[in-house]
Amino acid sequence: MQVAYKKCDELTPERLASIPCTADEHNGTYFRPQLGSRQLLMGTILPEEESEEVDPDSFPTYVDAERETRYVSGVLARMPFLQPRGAITGFSALYSVNMDDGHPVVGAHPSIGGLFHAHGFTGHGFKISPVVGSMLSR
Repeated sequence: MQVAYKKCDELTPERLASIPCTADEHNGTYFRPQLGSRQLLMGTILPEEESEEVDPDSFPTYVDAERETRYVSGVLARMPFLQPRGAITGFSALYSVNMDDGHPVVGAHPSIGGLFHAHGFTGHGFKISPVVGSMLSR
């Protein structure tokens, strides 16, 4: 998994906050505002990039130039009011994917009473965690 951050100092905090969390199928990217650091977080929604197989002992920890360019180009295509220049930071990390069905594991622990779990969202937790949390609390 590779994610990048674009600084958005040209935007007021209110304008940055008005940018919705977006999954852009046309560009194969997602982005969302990071209000505290005045940045946009950018990443991929392409299945082939979300399920890359890498050696866990020797994977790169940076965003490669090709992805950085694609992420920024995708964001600028949707929001041409952003400045195209500026520092891009990011990282690469391991990301586990449920290749069978992509669904999270949710429910009561089979042997520890009162313990519930919700994990394995395979990148969709930012969309469905609120409803899953609400259901588990009931």
